[in-house]
Amino acid sequence: MTLLERENRPVFIAAGLEDPFLSSGERAALESAARRGRIELWQPPVGHLEPLATMGEEYEARLARWLEGDELK
Repeated sequence: MTLLERENRPVFIAAGLEDPFLSSGERAALESAARRGRIELWQPPVGHLEPLATMGEEYEARLARWLEGDELK
């Protein structure tokens, strides 16, 4: 999982919504933000998640900033 930037809008890897460390509240916040167009949920092709999994700590830090900030409200 990771957040990427595309046209100044974060892109959340949709397969990451199944992450066991993502709380139901965090998952709901991401889904809500996607419905409002604040972020984009992207489902990568099969086999493309492994390289993204190496971004663990950076991903967690960026996700925390988005979930705690006003960006998702």
